[in-house]
Amino acid sequence: MFREILVPFNGSDDTVRALEIGGGLASASSRPLRILAYSSELDIPIHSRALHDMADTIGERYGLSAQITTVVSARYLADELLAEARRRTGSVLCIPSQGLGRKALITGSMALDVLTAAQGPVVLVGPECEERMFEHKGPLVVALDGSPESEAIVESAHEWATSFHLPVEVVSVLAADQSAARRSAIAGGEPEESAYVARVAQESVLAEGDVSYEILHGKPVEEILREVNLKDASLIAIASHVPLGIDRLLHGSVLDEVVRHSPVPVLAVNQWPAS
Repeated sequence: MFREILVPFNGSDDTVRALEIGGGLASASSRPLRILAYSSELDIPIHSRALHDMADTIGERYGLSAQITTVVSARYLADELLAEARRRTGSVLCIPSQGLGRKALITGSMALDVLTAAQGPVVLVGPECEERMFEHKGPLVVALDGSPESEAIVESAHEWATSFHLPVEVVSVLAADQSAARRSAIAGGEPEESAYVARVAQESVLAEGDVSYEILHGKPVEEILREVNLKDASLIAIASHVPLGIDRLLHGSVLDEVVRHSPVPVLAVNQWPAS
């Protein structure tokens, strides 16, 4: 069970948004919020009173007395953030992400670096993320792709749904370019995907809660986001199992695109297939 929300913050718009979302998560789950203050600009001292005052103001907005820890990054910020998370057992990083995907392999990305090396789930706050969480207690949408690797997110999704008292909806997307035989099977009401998603919902830890499941048809990113908006979801949970290197460069990642366009936070784990 996660015990604390950690949010890196340097006063930029991206980190302000992540802190607002992190504050909402902490408040809704009755968990403490810790702000990891850092500076990536030479003219903004990490001990700046203005920086800490801004962090305090956002914490107070959610009725939280947030703790502030100053993070000094000698070289790689992601390493320092992960070290802070490891020092605090049960903590979860809530970090801004542009969902750059392939471009991040060239330009670099704090979010990608953290997700790659994190030992557990990470909350990614994309550029279109809104402060609408938990207004209507919409479901936590668990996105699966039919692979065992994608199920790496199931346990974390169950934990978070329990902590926030949210129903769960397990979805799997059937690509539009399926064979005629598969389309016929779907029309007959016996698609393999239905059996797969039902099994995950009924045989995993998710069986203990309020769980529904849905088969979507089309492009995975578009369908996942459409379902999120249709159901006014509170969170998305998804595992990425596209490794770094040429595979990610050529094909990108559904997770990257979902984060880039999601109106809600994304609970993510990176799970690569065993070699």
